Amino acid sequence: MQGKASEIFVTQIKTIENDLDLRITKFLSNNPTFQIIKMDFTSVMMVRGNHQQQTQYVRDSVFITYKQY
Repeated sequence: MQGKASEIFVTQIKTIENDLDLRITKFLSNNPTFQIIKMDFTSVMMVRGNHQQQTQYVRDSVFITYKQY
């Protein structure tokens, strides 16, 4: 795909305890004129709390590269 850098955008959608699929679907349905170039997914294991009581959780995110029409 060719285009000027000023025509290509990247947004990040991240979640901690929410469903990433629903957030992506909502983003796409709210922006029907976006042409998706690629999606890069990442998951990071996080720990919160102190050494006696820790909670592990995963933070999922997606970087969506798109072109706007």
